[in-house]
Amino acid sequence: CPVLVQPDAKSLVPEDHHHFLGTFWSSASEQKCHKTFKASDLWIMVGCRWTDYHTLGCLDMEKETHRILDLQDGFVTTPSGESFAGIPLNELINLIAQSDIHHKEITIPNGVVPTTKVKRATIETSSLSLSSILSGIQDVIKSDNSVIADTGDSWFNAQTIKLPWGADYQMQMVYGSIGWSLPATLGYQLGRPDQRAILMIGDGSFRMTCQELSTMISLRLNPIIFVFNNLGYAIEVSPVRKGTITANGSLTTSRPQSTTGHTTITRIGIMPHSQIASVALSMPSTTTHILTTISRRIVRILRCSQRRSKPLQT
Repeated sequence: CPVLVQPDAKSLVPEDHHHFLGTFWSSASEQKCHKTFKASDLWIMVGCRWTDYHTLGCLDMEKETHRILDLQDGFVTTPSGESFAGIPLNELINLIAQSDIHHKEITIPNGVVPTTKVKRATIETSSLSLSSILSGIQDVIKSDNSVIADTGDSWFNAQTIKLPWGADYQMQMVYGSIGWSLPATLGYQLGRPDQRAILMIGDGSFRMTCQELSTMISLRLNPIIFVFNNLGYAIEVSPVRKGTITANGSLTTSRPQSTTGHTTITRIGIMPHSQIASVALSMPSTTTHILTTISRRIVRILRCSQRRSKPLQT
């Protein structure tokens, strides 16, 4: 059962998990992620926010509600359009994670950290390629590091890097402010001095807040900073482009327009009703009733989907 994350939820799911497929980012997704997502007949979403940054103008979520089971903090919406308010998401997830719904024990051919290394470019062999640079950055990242990516090409480049479990990932998709990541790295290093931040930033973004580098030096901080210089300041001057990732790891990006998001897409099932009752004893009676009701409805949705002629993908 494939598990996908949205770009700003990278690192929330172990990337070496046998059900993890990768990042879904509309037209900028890897082909296997885009094809699997679009072909699935049920999308189970946990905390998803669909903004124009997430859809890149290529996905109309209003037309997909018939196959979305939307789990948010405080409410749940079913594919039929029914909504239930007052749902504590953490309690609901704890219940459905232990369900007796049929699990497909299938290993997804996913984006596990590759064991085959990209051949390094040297003075004797060739010029640097984007794929070899990203492979080198991937080798540097440890489980106690945090990767921070600035708006623009660094967003898309960072998504191709496979993180070891424990490594953190941060990007700013609320306003897409260029230059945000350098002072964010400063704050991260001050707040977590026992960990090390690894920053990926473009030359245009870097010149917006480069003075923070002197503050880092003054405070003797030790982040790793990669500046991707394409001599373009492209995010401010380029026309809108759709994003694609090519086989060799090179990238064409899009420049969408705005707002919010924090997301992961995953699979769920439902605990038997008797277990729901026993777990819910410590909850207020109203909450217990709501959880039991919504659990039963979700069970029906999932079981009806499994009766379809084609295999269920969630």
